[in-house]
Amino acid sequence: MNNNNSVKVLYISHVQEYGGAEVVLLNLLRKNTMWDSVVMLPDGSFSKLLKEDDIVVIHSEYLKPLERRHHVFWLFHFIVQFILASHEITKVARSLKVDIIHSNHLASLPYCILPALLLRKKLVWHMHDIKECGSFDGIALYIMSHFVDKIIAVSDAVVQGLVNCHINKLLIIRCWNGINKETDIIDRGKPDDRYFKKNSKKINVAQIGTIAYVKGQHIFIDAVNILQDIERTRYKADYYIVGAAPSLKDDYIGEIDRQIDRLNLRDSVTLSGKLSAMRTVYENIDVLVFPSLVKEAFGMVLIEAMAMGCIVIAARVGGVKEIIEDGVTGLLFERANVVELAEKLRMVIAGEVDIYSMITKAKKSIESKFSLDEQKENLMAIYSELKINENVN
Repeated sequence: MNNNNSVKVLYISHVQEYGGAEVVLLNLLRKNTMWDSVVMLPDGSFSKLLKEDDIVVIHSEYLKPLERRHHVFWLFHFIVQFILASHEITKVARSLKVDIIHSNHLASLPYCILPALLLRKKLVWHMHDIKECGSFDGIALYIMSHFVDKIIAVSDAVVQGLVNCHINKLLIIRCWNGINKETDIIDRGKPDDRYFKKNSKKINVAQIGTIAYVKGQHIFIDAVNILQDIERTRYKADYYIVGAAPSLKDDYIGEIDRQIDRLNLRDSVTLSGKLSAMRTVYENIDVLVFPSLVKEAFGMVLIEAMAMGCIVIAARVGGVKEIIEDGVTGLLFERANVVELAEKLRMVIAGEVDIYSMITKAKKSIESKFSLDEQKENLMAIYSELKINENVN
Protein backbone atom coordinates (compact mmCIF):
# COMPACT_ATOMS: atom_id res chain seq x y z
CA MET A 1 0.00 0.00 0.00
CA ASN A 2 1.23 3.50 -0.83
CA ASN A 3 0.00 5.93 1.84
CA ASN A 4 -2.70 6.54 4.42
CA ASN A 5 -4.67 8.93 2.19
CA SER A 6 -5.09 6.62 -0.80
CA VAL A 7 -8.05 4.36 -1.41
CA LYS A 8 -7.22 0.77 -0.50
CA VAL A 9 -9.07 -1.92 -2.42
CA LEU A 10 -9.12 -5.68 -1.88
CA TYR A 11 -10.17 -7.52 -5.04
CA ILE A 12 -11.75 -10.94 -4.64
CA SER A 13 -11.74 -13.54 -7.41
CA HIS A 14 -12.55 -17.26 -7.23
CA VAL A 15 -10.90 -17.91 -10.61
CA GLN A 16 -7.72 -19.91 -11.22
CA GLU A 17 -7.57 -19.63 -15.03
CA TYR A 18 -8.01 -16.30 -16.77
CA GLY A 19 -10.75 -15.23 -19.17
CA GLY A 20 -12.32 -11.95 -20.24
CA ALA A 21 -13.18 -10.69 -16.75
CA GLU A 22 -9.66 -11.48 -15.56
CA VAL A 23 -8.10 -9.61 -18.49
CA VAL A 24 -10.23 -6.59 -17.53
CA LEU A 25 -8.93 -6.71 -13.95
CA LEU A 26 -5.33 -7.20 -15.10
CA ASN A 27 -5.57 -4.18 -17.41
CA LEU A 28 -7.00 -2.03 -14.62
CA LEU A 29 -4.28 -2.90 -12.12
CA ARG A 30 -1.25 -3.03 -14.43
CA LYS A 31 0.97 -0.02 -13.63
CA ASN A 32 -1.93 1.53 -11.71
CA THR A 33 -1.04 4.44 -9.42
CA MET A 34 -4.53 5.85 -8.81
CA TRP A 35 -5.43 3.57 -5.89
CA ASP A 36 -3.79 0.80 -3.83
CA SER A 37 -4.79 -2.75 -4.61
CA VAL A 38 -4.35 -6.35 -3.51
CA VAL A 39 -5.93 -9.31 -5.29
CA MET A 40 -7.01 -12.34 -3.29
CA LEU A 41 -7.59 -15.48 -5.38
CA PRO A 42 -6.68 -19.18 -5.71
CA ASP A 43 -3.25 -20.13 -7.01
CA GLY A 44 -3.26 -20.67 -10.77
CA SER A 45 -2.41 -19.16 -14.14
CA PHE A 46 -4.29 -15.94 -13.37
CA SER A 47 -2.40 -15.30 -10.13
CA LYS A 48 0.84 -16.01 -11.99
CA LEU A 49 -0.11 -13.46 -14.65
CA LEU A 50 -0.83 -10.84 -12.00
CA LYS A 51 2.48 -11.42 -10.23
CA GLU A 52 4.38 -11.09 -13.51
CA ASP A 53 3.05 -7.51 -13.63
CA ASP A 54 4.11 -6.86 -10.02
CA ILE A 55 0.53 -6.79 -8.76
CA VAL A 56 0.24 -7.77 -5.10
CA VAL A 57 -1.42 -11.17 -4.77
CA ILE A 58 -2.61 -13.15 -1.75
CA HIS A 59 -3.37 -16.80 -2.43
CA SER A 60 -6.60 -18.17 -1.03
CA GLU A 61 -7.14 -21.74 0.07
CA TYR A 62 -10.93 -21.62 0.03
CA LEU A 63 -12.06 -19.30 -2.78
CA LYS A 64 -13.74 -21.38 -5.49
CA PRO A 65 -17.18 -21.48 -7.18
CA LEU A 66 -20.05 -22.29 -4.81
CA GLU A 67 -21.39 -25.11 -6.97
CA ARG A 68 -24.80 -26.69 -6.61
CA ARG A 69 -23.89 -30.37 -6.37
CA HIS A 70 -26.07 -33.40 -6.91
CA HIS A 71 -25.10 -35.44 -3.86
CA VAL A 72 -26.83 -35.34 -0.47
CA PHE A 73 -24.01 -33.42 1.25
CA TRP A 74 -23.91 -30.50 -1.19
CA LEU A 75 -25.61 -28.07 1.23
CA PHE A 76 -23.18 -28.96 4.02
CA HIS A 77 -20.24 -28.52 1.62
CA PHE A 78 -21.69 -25.18 0.47
CA ILE A 79 -22.00 -23.84 4.03
CA VAL A 80 -18.53 -24.98 5.12
CA GLN A 81 -16.86 -23.51 2.04
CA PHE A 82 -18.78 -20.24 2.45
CA ILE A 83 -17.77 -19.87 6.11
CA LEU A 84 -14.10 -20.72 5.55
CA ALA A 85 -13.69 -18.37 2.58
CA SER A 86 -15.60 -15.54 4.29
CA HIS A 87 -13.42 -15.91 7.40
CA GLU A 88 -10.29 -15.88 5.24
CA ILE A 89 -11.34 -12.66 3.47
CA THR A 90 -12.29 -11.02 6.78
CA LYS A 91 -8.83 -11.69 8.24
CA VAL A 92 -7.05 -10.28 5.18
CA ALA A 93 -9.29 -7.22 4.87
CA ARG A 94 -8.86 -6.41 8.57
CA SER A 95 -5.07 -6.81 8.49
CA LEU A 96 -4.71 -4.63 5.39
CA LYS A 97 -7.18 -2.02 6.67
CA VAL A 98 -8.83 -1.80 3.29
CA ASP A 99 -11.50 0.77 2.45
CA ILE A 100 -13.33 -1.25 -0.19
CA ILE A 101 -13.90 -4.92 -1.01
CA HIS A 102 -14.37 -5.40 -4.75
CA SER A 103 -15.86 -8.66 -6.07
CA ASN A 104 -14.71 -9.27 -9.66
CA HIS A 105 -17.45 -11.85 -10.36
CA LEU A 106 -21.00 -12.71 -9.46
CA ALA A 107 -19.69 -16.08 -8.23
CA SER A 108 -17.17 -14.32 -5.95
CA LEU A 109 -19.79 -12.02 -4.44
CA PRO A 110 -21.27 -14.42 -1.82
CA TYR A 111 -17.87 -14.67 -0.13
CA CYS A 112 -17.61 -10.86 0.17
CA ILE A 113 -20.92 -10.03 1.82
CA LEU A 114 -20.19 -11.24 5.35
CA PRO A 115 -16.68 -9.67 5.56
CA ALA A 116 -18.07 -6.33 4.31
CA LEU A 117 -20.84 -6.41 6.91
CA LEU A 118 -18.60 -7.47 9.80
CA LEU A 119 -15.91 -4.89 9.02
CA ARG A 120 -18.36 -2.21 7.84
CA LYS A 121 -16.54 -1.84 4.54
CA LYS A 122 -17.97 -0.69 1.23
CA LEU A 123 -18.72 -3.51 -1.20
CA VAL A 124 -18.37 -3.12 -4.98
CA TRP A 125 -19.50 -5.79 -7.39
CA HIS A 126 -18.19 -5.92 -10.98
CA MET A 127 -20.82 -7.53 -13.21
CA HIS A 128 -19.50 -9.17 -16.39
CA ASP A 129 -22.59 -11.29 -17.15
CA ILE A 130 -26.21 -11.00 -18.22
CA LYS A 131 -28.59 -13.14 -16.18
CA GLU A 132 -32.21 -13.94 -16.94
CA CYS A 133 -34.84 -12.62 -14.55
CA GLY A 134 -36.49 -15.53 -12.74
CA SER A 135 -33.51 -17.87 -13.10
CA PHE A 136 -31.67 -19.15 -10.04
CA ASP A 137 -28.80 -16.73 -10.73
CA GLY A 138 -31.24 -13.87 -11.35
CA ILE A 139 -32.95 -14.43 -8.01
CA ALA A 140 -29.58 -14.82 -6.24
CA LEU A 141 -28.18 -11.58 -7.63
CA TYR A 142 -31.37 -9.71 -6.67
CA ILE A 143 -30.99 -10.89 -3.06
CA MET A 144 -27.25 -10.15 -2.92
CA SER A 145 -27.70 -6.69 -4.44
CA HIS A 146 -29.22 -5.56 -1.13
CA PHE A 147 -25.78 -5.91 0.49
CA VAL A 148 -23.84 -4.07 -2.24
CA ASP A 149 -22.92 -0.38 -2.30
CA LYS A 150 -22.19 -0.11 -6.04
CA ILE A 151 -22.57 -2.37 -9.06
CA ILE A 152 -20.25 -1.78 -12.01
CA ALA A 153 -21.90 -3.00 -15.22
CA VAL A 154 -19.60 -3.45 -18.22
CA SER A 155 -22.26 -2.50 -20.79
CA ASP A 156 -25.72 -1.04 -21.20
CA ALA A 157 -26.91 -4.58 -21.90
CA VAL A 158 -25.74 -5.62 -18.43
CA VAL A 159 -27.47 -2.60 -16.90
CA GLN A 160 -30.74 -3.60 -18.57
CA GLY A 161 -30.32 -7.19 -17.43
CA LEU A 162 -29.88 -6.05 -13.82
CA VAL A 163 -32.88 -3.74 -14.03
CA ASN A 164 -34.95 -6.58 -15.46
CA CYS A 165 -34.03 -8.55 -12.33
CA HIS A 166 -35.57 -5.70 -10.28
CA ILE A 167 -32.25 -4.40 -8.97
CA ASN A 168 -32.22 -0.76 -7.87
CA LYS A 169 -30.94 1.25 -10.84
CA LEU A 170 -29.37 3.83 -8.48
CA LEU A 171 -26.83 1.17 -7.45
CA ILE A 172 -25.69 0.57 -11.03
CA ILE A 173 -23.00 2.43 -12.96
CA ARG A 174 -22.19 1.52 -16.55
CA CYS A 175 -18.44 1.49 -17.12
CA TRP A 176 -17.25 0.13 -20.45
CA ASN A 177 -14.06 -1.90 -20.47
CA GLY A 178 -11.14 -0.15 -22.13
CA ILE A 179 -7.75 -0.66 -23.72
CA ASN A 180 -4.50 1.27 -23.54
CA LYS A 181 -4.45 3.70 -26.47
CA GLU A 182 -0.67 4.00 -26.43
CA THR A 183 0.18 0.30 -26.58
CA ASP A 184 -2.89 -1.61 -27.80
CA ILE A 185 -3.86 0.37 -30.91
CA ILE A 186 -1.49 -0.22 -33.80
CA ASP A 187 -1.31 0.62 -37.50
CA ARG A 188 -0.53 -2.41 -39.65
CA GLY A 189 -0.77 -0.48 -42.90
CA LYS A 190 -3.50 -0.53 -45.50
CA PRO A 191 -5.14 -3.93 -45.95
CA ASP A 192 -4.03 -3.99 -49.58
CA ASP A 193 -0.46 -4.11 -48.27
CA ARG A 194 -1.24 -7.21 -46.20
CA TYR A 195 -3.87 -9.25 -47.97
CA PHE A 196 -6.86 -9.12 -50.36
CA LYS A 197 -4.70 -8.99 -53.43
CA LYS A 198 -3.66 -11.50 -56.06
CA ASN A 199 -0.96 -13.99 -55.07
CA SER A 200 -0.96 -12.68 -51.48
CA LYS A 201 -0.63 -14.93 -48.46
CA LYS A 202 -3.71 -16.70 -47.22
CA ILE A 203 -6.07 -14.75 -45.02
CA ASN A 204 -6.04 -15.89 -41.40
CA VAL A 205 -9.44 -16.10 -39.73
CA ALA A 206 -9.69 -16.94 -36.03
CA GLN A 207 -12.08 -17.43 -33.17
CA ILE A 208 -10.50 -16.63 -29.80
CA GLY A 209 -11.86 -17.53 -26.39
CA THR A 210 -12.92 -20.30 -24.05
CA ILE A 211 -13.87 -23.46 -25.91
CA ALA A 212 -17.44 -24.14 -24.83
CA TYR A 213 -20.75 -24.83 -26.53
CA VAL A 214 -22.13 -21.38 -25.66
CA LYS A 215 -19.17 -19.74 -27.42
CA GLY A 216 -20.24 -21.33 -30.71
CA GLN A 217 -17.08 -22.93 -32.09
CA HIS A 218 -19.29 -25.52 -33.84
CA ILE A 219 -21.12 -22.65 -35.58
CA PHE A 220 -17.81 -21.31 -36.85
CA ILE A 221 -16.79 -24.75 -38.17
CA ASP A 222 -20.14 -25.23 -39.95
CA ALA A 223 -19.71 -21.81 -41.61
CA VAL A 224 -16.22 -22.78 -42.79
CA ASN A 225 -17.70 -25.97 -44.24
CA ILE A 226 -20.16 -23.92 -46.30
CA LEU A 227 -17.33 -21.74 -47.58
CA GLN A 228 -15.40 -24.77 -48.80
CA ASP A 229 -18.18 -25.39 -51.34
CA ILE A 230 -18.37 -21.82 -52.63
CA GLU A 231 -16.18 -21.38 -55.69
CA ARG A 232 -16.84 -17.69 -56.15
CA THR A 233 -14.65 -16.66 -53.22
CA ARG A 234 -11.62 -14.94 -54.68
CA TYR A 235 -9.04 -15.97 -52.11
CA LYS A 236 -8.51 -18.85 -49.73
CA ALA A 237 -8.22 -18.64 -45.98
CA ASP A 238 -6.88 -20.58 -43.03
CA TYR A 239 -9.05 -20.90 -39.95
CA TYR A 240 -7.93 -21.11 -36.31
CA ILE A 241 -9.72 -21.82 -33.04
CA VAL A 242 -7.66 -20.36 -30.19
CA GLY A 243 -8.53 -21.25 -26.60
CA ALA A 244 -8.93 -24.04 -24.09
CA ALA A 245 -11.83 -25.85 -22.46
CA PRO A 246 -12.76 -24.62 -18.96
CA SER A 247 -12.71 -28.16 -17.58
CA LEU A 248 -11.03 -31.46 -18.42
CA LYS A 249 -14.43 -33.08 -17.91
CA ASP A 250 -15.97 -31.05 -20.74
CA ASP A 251 -15.94 -33.11 -23.97
CA TYR A 252 -17.04 -30.21 -26.19
CA ILE A 253 -13.49 -29.79 -27.48
CA GLY A 254 -13.60 -33.47 -28.45
CA GLU A 255 -16.91 -32.89 -30.21
CA ILE A 256 -15.59 -30.05 -32.37
CA ASP A 257 -12.42 -32.03 -33.09
CA ARG A 258 -14.59 -34.87 -34.40
CA GLN A 259 -16.71 -32.32 -36.29
CA ILE A 260 -13.58 -31.11 -38.11
CA ASP A 261 -12.78 -34.68 -39.13
CA ARG A 262 -16.34 -35.50 -40.14
CA LEU A 263 -16.50 -32.46 -42.42
CA ASN A 264 -13.01 -33.18 -43.82
CA LEU A 265 -11.70 -29.77 -42.69
CA ARG A 266 -8.46 -30.89 -41.06
CA ASP A 267 -6.37 -29.04 -43.67
CA SER A 268 -8.33 -25.80 -43.18
CA VAL A 269 -9.18 -25.59 -39.47
CA THR A 270 -6.56 -25.71 -36.71
CA LEU A 271 -7.24 -26.11 -32.99
CA SER A 272 -4.42 -23.97 -31.62
CA GLY A 273 -5.02 -24.42 -27.89
CA LYS A 274 -4.65 -21.61 -25.38
CA LEU A 275 -1.92 -19.12 -26.29
CA SER A 276 -0.43 -16.62 -23.86
CA ALA A 277 1.17 -14.17 -26.32
CA MET A 278 -2.16 -12.69 -27.46
CA ARG A 279 -0.62 -9.60 -29.06
CA THR A 280 1.25 -11.88 -31.44
CA VAL A 281 -1.97 -13.76 -32.16
CA TYR A 282 -3.80 -10.56 -33.12
CA GLU A 283 -0.87 -9.40 -35.25
CA ASN A 284 -1.09 -12.61 -37.28
CA ILE A 285 -4.83 -12.77 -37.93
CA ASP A 286 -6.86 -10.71 -40.36
CA VAL A 287 -10.44 -11.56 -39.35
CA LEU A 288 -11.89 -12.34 -35.91
CA VAL A 289 -15.13 -14.32 -35.65
CA PHE A 290 -17.30 -14.11 -32.52
CA PRO A 291 -20.25 -16.55 -32.90
CA SER A 292 -21.47 -16.59 -29.28
CA LEU A 293 -24.82 -18.22 -28.56
CA VAL A 294 -25.47 -16.33 -25.31
CA LYS A 295 -26.10 -12.70 -24.40
CA GLU A 296 -22.49 -11.60 -24.06
CA ALA A 297 -22.05 -8.80 -21.54
CA PHE A 298 -19.28 -7.16 -23.54
CA GLY A 299 -16.64 -8.89 -25.64
CA MET A 300 -13.13 -7.82 -24.67
CA VAL A 301 -11.67 -9.85 -27.51
CA LEU A 302 -13.60 -7.70 -29.99
CA ILE A 303 -12.14 -4.35 -28.94
CA GLU A 304 -8.66 -5.90 -28.73
CA ALA A 305 -8.95 -7.24 -32.28
CA MET A 306 -10.42 -4.00 -33.65
CA ALA A 307 -7.61 -2.01 -32.07
CA MET A 308 -5.08 -4.32 -33.73
CA GLY A 309 -6.53 -3.75 -37.20
CA CYS A 310 -8.62 -6.91 -37.57
CA ILE A 311 -12.03 -7.14 -39.22
CA VAL A 312 -14.58 -8.47 -36.70
CA ILE A 313 -17.65 -10.55 -37.53
CA ALA A 314 -19.86 -11.17 -34.51
CA ALA A 315 -23.23 -12.49 -33.42
CA ARG A 316 -25.77 -9.76 -32.70
CA VAL A 317 -26.03 -10.45 -28.96
CA GLY A 318 -25.93 -8.47 -25.70
CA GLY A 319 -23.23 -5.85 -25.36
CA VAL A 320 -21.69 -6.74 -28.73
CA LYS A 321 -24.12 -4.30 -30.36
CA GLU A 322 -22.56 -1.49 -28.31
CA ILE A 323 -19.12 -2.27 -29.73
CA ILE A 324 -19.85 -2.94 -33.41
CA GLU A 325 -21.86 -0.76 -35.78
CA ASP A 326 -22.94 -3.22 -38.45
CA GLY A 327 -21.39 -2.52 -41.83
CA VAL A 328 -19.36 0.42 -40.45
CA THR A 329 -16.92 -0.83 -37.79
CA GLY A 330 -17.54 -4.55 -38.31
CA LEU A 331 -20.18 -7.06 -39.39
CA LEU A 332 -23.01 -8.60 -37.37
CA PHE A 333 -25.08 -11.72 -37.99
CA GLU A 334 -28.05 -13.27 -36.22
CA ARG A 335 -27.17 -15.63 -33.41
CA ALA A 336 -26.67 -19.27 -34.54
CA ASN A 337 -27.30 -18.36 -38.20
CA VAL A 338 -24.56 -20.41 -39.88
CA VAL A 339 -25.55 -19.40 -43.41
CA GLU A 340 -25.43 -15.67 -42.59
CA LEU A 341 -22.05 -16.03 -40.87
CA ALA A 342 -20.69 -17.90 -43.91
CA GLU A 343 -21.95 -15.15 -46.20
CA LYS A 344 -20.36 -12.40 -44.10
CA LEU A 345 -17.07 -14.32 -44.13
CA ARG A 346 -17.33 -14.79 -47.90
CA MET A 347 -17.90 -11.06 -48.41
CA VAL A 348 -14.77 -10.19 -46.44
CA ILE A 349 -12.58 -12.88 -48.00
CA ALA A 350 -13.77 -11.95 -51.49
CA GLY A 351 -12.96 -8.29 -50.93
CA GLU A 352 -16.57 -7.14 -51.29
CA VAL A 353 -16.30 -5.02 -48.13
CA ASP A 354 -14.41 -1.71 -47.87
CA ILE A 355 -11.83 -3.22 -45.55
CA TYR A 356 -9.66 -0.14 -45.04
CA SER A 357 -12.64 2.09 -44.23
CA MET A 358 -14.00 -0.47 -41.76
CA ILE A 359 -10.67 -0.91 -39.99
CA THR A 360 -10.10 2.87 -39.80
CA LYS A 361 -13.57 3.56 -38.40
CA ALA A 362 -13.26 0.67 -35.94
CA LYS A 363 -10.03 2.11 -34.52
CA LYS A 364 -11.58 5.57 -34.17
CA SER A 365 -14.55 4.05 -32.37
CA ILE A 366 -12.28 2.16 -29.95
CA GLU A 367 -10.24 5.30 -29.24
CA SER A 368 -13.32 7.41 -28.49
CA LYS A 369 -15.46 4.91 -26.53
CA PHE A 370 -13.24 2.30 -24.92
CA SER A 371 -10.35 4.05 -23.20
CA LEU A 372 -8.59 2.30 -20.31
CA ASP A 373 -7.65 5.67 -18.81
CA GLU A 374 -11.30 6.71 -18.77
CA GLN A 375 -12.27 3.37 -17.24
CA LYS A 376 -9.73 3.87 -14.45
CA GLU A 377 -10.90 7.45 -13.83
CA ASN A 378 -14.52 6.28 -13.58
CA LEU A 379 -13.54 3.54 -11.15
CA MET A 380 -11.45 5.94 -9.05
CA ALA A 381 -14.42 8.31 -8.85
CA ILE A 382 -16.61 5.46 -7.56
CA TYR A 383 -14.02 4.43 -4.95
CA SER A 384 -13.46 8.02 -3.79
CA GLU A 385 -17.19 8.68 -3.41
CA LEU A 386 -17.64 5.48 -1.39
CA LYS A 387 -14.71 6.34 0.88
CA ILE A 388 -16.00 9.88 1.45
CA ASN A 389 -19.45 8.55 2.31
CA GLU A 390 -17.89 6.04 4.71
CA ASN A 391 -15.92 8.79 6.48
CA VAL A 392 -19.03 10.97 6.76
CA ASN A 393 -21.03 8.11 8.22
